[in-house]
Amino acid sequence: MVDVTDNKQLRKLLLSWTDKAMDHLYYHCFKTLLKISEARTHDHEASKDIVQDALIKLYERSEWIIEREGFLIWQYLVTIVINNSIKHFNKAIRHAHQDIHELSGDFTAYVQELEQFLISRNKTIWRIVSTLPAEERVCLTMKFYQGMKNEAIAQELGISVKTVEARVTKSYKTLRQYRSLIY
Repeated sequence: MVDVTDNKQLRKLLLSWTDKAMDHLYYHCFKTLLKISEARTHDHEASKDIVQDALIKLYERSEWIIEREGFLIWQYLVTIVINNSIKHFNKAIRHAHQDIHELSGDFTAYVQELEQFLISRNKTIWRIVSTLPAEERVCLTMKFYQGMKNEAIAQELGISVKTVEARVTKSYKTLRQYRSLIY
């Protein structure tokens, strides 16, 4: 078995039979090169493509490589994989930044639209609440805008809890009648 990091053995293998050398490199180097690529791309499928492209490039340049004595084949493969992995990662980051920028523009417009809707809805609700009788309006305001419990409202106003519940229920009915204006 040929040690894939031994340049002399790889050169011999490439000289003897390029297809056999490529098969050997594929079966003995692919996983190692894949790990090198995945460490940089964080993308398994893209890493597989990068490693396959590197092996194809080596195959296409095998005659040129064989002619150069001392050419470091394994290091050449690793360099191709690392460089292409970094290029892929940088490209993915640029696309992610672009997507974030586009989304943030959409999100900003959405937030502004939502704020306008909420402001408009709150104004509508307050207009409707202002038409309620004073007793109902006070109970509703104390319950929902001040966060008070029925017992505390009753004690504060000097009325029974049942009266508070009745006033809140009656104000609900009125608000429900105006639901189409609110939503």
